[in-house]
Amino acid sequence: MEQRYVYPFSAIIGQARIKKALLMNVVNPKIGGVLITGERGTAKSTMVRALGDLLQQTKVVDLPLNVTEEMVVGTIKLDKAIKEGVKELEEGLLAKVDGHILYIDEVNLLSDGITKIILDAASSGINRVEREGISFIHSSKFTLVGTMNPEEGQLSPQFLDRFGLYVTVKGEEDLQSRVEIIKRRLQYEEDPKKFYLSYEKENKLLREKIAKAKQLIESITVPDGMIDLCASIALQANCSGHRADLYLIEAAKAIAALNEQNSVSVKHIEEAAQYVIVHRMREKPENQQEQQEEQNNNENQHEEDHDQPNNPSQENQQNDNNDRDSMDELPPTEPPQDQEDNQLPQDKESVSDIGEQFKLNKIIASEKDRQIRKGSGKRSKTRSGTKQGRFVKAAISSGKVTDLAFVATIRAAAPFQKLRKSNGNVITITDADLRKKVREKRIGNTLLFVVDASGSMGAQQRMKAVKGATLSILNDAYQKRDSVGMIAFRKDTAELILDITRSVDLAQRKLRELPTGGKTPLAHGLFLGYERLRKALIKDQEILPILIVVTDGKANHGMNGTDPVKEALDIAQHIAATGVQSLVIDIENNFINLGIAKEIAKALNADYYKLDELKSDNIVSAVKAIL
Repeated sequence: MEQRYVYPFSAIIGQARIKKALLMNVVNPKIGGVLITGERGTAKSTMVRALGDLLQQTKVVDLPLNVTEEMVVGTIKLDKAIKEGVKELEEGLLAKVDGHILYIDEVNLLSDGITKIILDAASSGINRVEREGISFIHSSKFTLVGTMNPEEGQLSPQFLDRFGLYVTVKGEEDLQSRVEIIKRRLQYEEDPKKFYLSYEKENKLLREKIAKAKQLIESITVPDGMIDLCASIALQANCSGHRADLYLIEAAKAIAALNEQNSVSVKHIEEAAQYVIVHRMREKPENQQEQQEEQNNNENQHEEDHDQPNNPSQENQQNDNNDRDSMDELPPTEPPQDQEDNQLPQDKESVSDIGEQFKLNKIIASEKDRQIRKGSGKRSKTRSGTKQGRFVKAAISSGKVTDLAFVATIRAAAPFQKLRKSNGNVITITDADLRKKVREKRIGNTLLFVVDASGSMGAQQRMKAVKGATLSILNDAYQKRDSVGMIAFRKDTAELILDITRSVDLAQRKLRELPTGGKTPLAHGLFLGYERLRKALIKDQEILPILIVVTDGKANHGMNGTDPVKEALDIAQHIAATGVQSLVIDIENNFINLGIAKEIAKALNADYYKLDELKSDNIVSAVKAIL
């Protein structure tokens, strides 16, 4: 058989951070795998396969997207069960990958059940099989590498946290580098063997470096001060649990080993944090921030009290002067809501342009549910009610089987063949043996926008920003094949300006024409949004609705003449009680923030974002700030 020459690892241009992450995992398997995320065509798969070739004795085992639980963990041997009535394990992928690299392309499209099994094995180093009367444990130590394109959906936070390292990849932006990539690829395709051998020297040096690092890794020491630093970094980043602390230490050890150093230093931990912390950072809860600020203020006040003179008259005079100085230094604040509305006549309207559009950093998605649904799309995972979708596992059927899991049925019947009359059949199957296929697929959501178009949104070109953000979500909805609708509230009422439709173009046109002016009847907007989704659910119970509220929260007009903010909160709580998933985008950007939109989000039990949080990801710079 003719040898197949893989594109050499040393020939890959750029992508230094991904190369480093892969080498770190090989040197120290305790790191827990690496997740590579980024755009298409950036050599993610090429680098993984080149790594397997570089290590020679290590092979890359691909995990198919249509893999089933039986294929992963192992199952009963059919021939043994049928011929001898013996239950013996047929090894799955987790046994075959022991000592090798498990590569999962598009890991975000893998079913949650399969993902959990693989991550459990990766962290524990063993695979425990408990199925079909078999109980067995075997070694499963492997280097886990997952790749994904975020445009196709995100991993849930609990699964994301299980990957030790996280790296984002993008195409080369340097012109000369891009030209060199093309030249090398053309040379490789023209003569793979010649190109492969031309980089054998570099590969050999890298192979020796990995071997030395593997020998050194167990003897590397971690001083107590470095352990304190790892815990401090994880604490400042508000990482949940203790995985971040542990992976930081293991990653730092791998970096030290690759640098041929015997002890972990601050430099190693700082570099490791850029791989370990990025996908684990969380914003601190608001009450913790307030407590910290209050504590800092109290400490500062305590210090000032000690420094103040004891002369009361002098003290009072100094305070008066300070107050006057402080008032001069304060930036001008926006007028209160009522004054803001008074500046524009209630009947005066204006139409804002559409502001900056951007690629969403946060992905809108309904949580995976267990209800069987029809439909199509690319956003939310659900159980399939048809024969379409990925076969994820077999299950015992309670009724007529229309989608038979053939292999699972035979496996269920196999151990009992010696006890059953064959009646001339090769295998005898009873109704109790029948297994049905459980399938999963993605469907689109029904997104209903409730947009604040009151006079307050005209200040500081807020409506321009609102339209830009809403249009960005509409573009995302088009890609995920969602249905969309739009409600605007202004003056003294709310109106359905676009009923639920598949036409995103129509929604964009209505958004462009949306005027601004008048009061803020937030309660009516929420009420009308809920009523429209309720009717949609009555008509089609299989839809997955999401209510998207875009507002600054400054309600000043109620439905029943009562407190408008309290009315909005009461309606929000009622919507939350019905189980409708919601999202609140807070557009408030005043010098003094009232935070009403955040209260609405809490009442709705909704995801809450400030507008800037939907834009580009600033986590890397935040990590550097912590360090």
